[in-house]
Amino acid sequence: MNNDNASEVRQTTHAGLFAIQTPAFTTQGQTWFSVECIDSDGVSSFTQYFDVLVRDAVTPNYYPMANADLSAYNIKINDDSVNAALNNKSALSNLFAAAKQNGYNGIVML
Repeated sequence: MNNDNASEVRQTTHAGLFAIQTPAFTTQGQTWFSVECIDSDGVSSFTQYFDVLVRDAVTPNYYPMANADLSAYNIKINDDSVNAALNNKSALSNLFAAAKQNGYNGIVML
């Protein structure tokens, strides 16, 4: 299933299931893995996932978004206009960038 030639056969995967749980990769860095599915009629499908980055676990450090961030970043709520959506896209990007710059790696949205 990965470039270490490890493979696993599962008999219980059904059409419509989109989650894939890979085995633990043993080394850090860039790797790839492939998935081959064969249905009960013998029809095979094959997908490869390239450029998978394996790294140490990251300790979560979430920024708790506050009501003050709405005005600080000019985020408009309860406005479904195109202009508000474009403004919010830019405003949220600025909020995310500021959180990242201050050492956070996630945000808990209001």
